[in-house]
Amino acid sequence: MLTYSHIQRAMAETTRRRQLQTAYNAEHNITPTPLIKKISSNTILDLVAHNKVRVLCCAIDDDEFVTEVDSSCED
Repeated sequence: MLTYSHIQRAMAETTRRRQLQTAYNAEHNITPTPLIKKISSNTILDLVAHNKVRVLCCAIDDDEFVTEVDSSCED
């Protein structure tokens, strides 16, 4: 069973690792960027149909879907 002290240790470890990564990135001139990946309209429709994501906005541009999704949907 997780206790408060376990959660505190996990959060402290996460903070420690984040600080190490931030220092490494600064030392090597790395700017973190989010992963941007094209996904097909069928994939989006399948995820929406199974309540895995909500489409916040969607536009069609030259036969491509430009979509912003919210992946915080609960099962």
